Amino acid sequence: MKELANSNIILVYELIWQFLHALKRPVIQIQLLGIIIILTFTWLISQRILIQWRSQFPTFDQGKLNSEKLFSKYFTIDLLRFALTPVLSLILVSCVRFCFVQLGWRAGIFTVTINILWTFIFYRSFLLICYKIFPSTEIGFYRRQFFAPLFFLFAIGTIFNLLTDIKELSQVEIIRLFDTPVTIGTIFLMTVGIYFWVIGISLVEQIFFYIFFLTGKQKTGAAQATSILLRCFLIGIGIVLFFGYIGFNPTVLAAISGGLSVGVGFGLQEFISNFISGIGLLFEGSLRPGDMVQVEGEVTIVEKVGIRAATVRTFDNIEKIVPNQHFFTSVVTTYTGSDRVVRVIVPVRVNYQCDPEKVINILLDLARRHPLVQTHPKPYVHLMGYGDSSVDYRLSVFINNPEVQLTVKSDLYRTIWKALAHHKIKIPFPRRDLYIRHSDNNLG
Repeated sequence: MKELANSNIILVYELIWQFLHALKRPVIQIQLLGIIIILTFTWLISQRILIQWRSQFPTFDQGKLNSEKLFSKYFTIDLLRFALTPVLSLILVSCVRFCFVQLGWRAGIFTVTINILWTFIFYRSFLLICYKIFPSTEIGFYRRQFFAPLFFLFAIGTIFNLLTDIKELSQVEIIRLFDTPVTIGTIFLMTVGIYFWVIGISLVEQIFFYIFFLTGKQKTGAAQATSILLRCFLIGIGIVLFFGYIGFNPTVLAAISGGLSVGVGFGLQEFISNFISGIGLLFEGSLRPGDMVQVEGEVTIVEKVGIRAATVRTFDNIEKIVPNQHFFTSVVTTYTGSDRVVRVIVPVRVNYQCDPEKVINILLDLARRHPLVQTHPKPYVHLMGYGDSSVDYRLSVFINNPEVQLTVKSDLYRTIWKALAHHKIKIPFPRRDLYIRHSDNNLG
């Protein structure tokens, strides 16, 4: 065991020495310096060109870009911004490499750089297309978390592989776990590989859900549930494949998972319950993003239904994380279950001197003229009773958006106030008659 460790240390030392020795060679240093100068020069030139281009076509409001001519201008600016630097760099590096070859000098670094630049051009073009098709916030997230790190690893690995043997370095054994060698490549695969696998599956899930949304399907809950199940299945399959590729003994893995399943099962009981509840809610369609539900006595809007909890937002713009089990096992009041039509009630009080039919006609006329009030079901007015100082009416209207209940009620209150004043109908104040009784007996 000690001899194996010593041999691995010697191998790593030799590979590192080989890499450092390659960097000391003048031909390598000249190529690296040339590439740095070319990339810096082309970046400065491209920035200058972009500044000149923007000065010729100043930025307009994005909401006004309706014509194809304006869109083509902005697409050209984006194309220049994404591809100008790598294209200029590719041209200059190719010219310098041609000169090196003609002089009989080695140009391996330039050749690798050309391949990397071609890949970078396709990568930036792909990003530009994605930005034009999909939401920019989503593409920006996956650009930072997936595409940019993946390209960076490709570029660094390509250059390192030219100067040293990465394959041999990845096979260096660090430790042995359950009679299975754990090498540098194994550690890299189990960390970086699983990371890219999980993020890549999340990207595929988002594309699937976005395409499903573009088709105009109504049952988005089923699509979201399907995508969640597909993501969990692919992540599980990927982990199994990674362990299989590494060569871990499946019997040992089964023993470990069996021993941990009991303890972990108790700890993950609530998580599993919420996960199953979330899948049930999504497939059933009883809770969807955009629904208006009541949580702890407060009306909220569902923002997202995840694998463990749902995110809701109150009208005070406060987010709440609610476990899925709450919606699955408790009585939940929803304003957007089968449809979004809700009733708005406006109580009205007038004095006893006014004709009830006149009041009812005024209220119905005001309700029909409101743009957000539905014609079916029709608005109606009930005379609710005789109060101490007023006759009590109740105006009932229907709207198809629960989020504007307060707005509609406020509008009706204001118009009713003005209409009653116009028809000289008074809204009485509560009144109490006080009678003072004088006693005939003289107490003095």
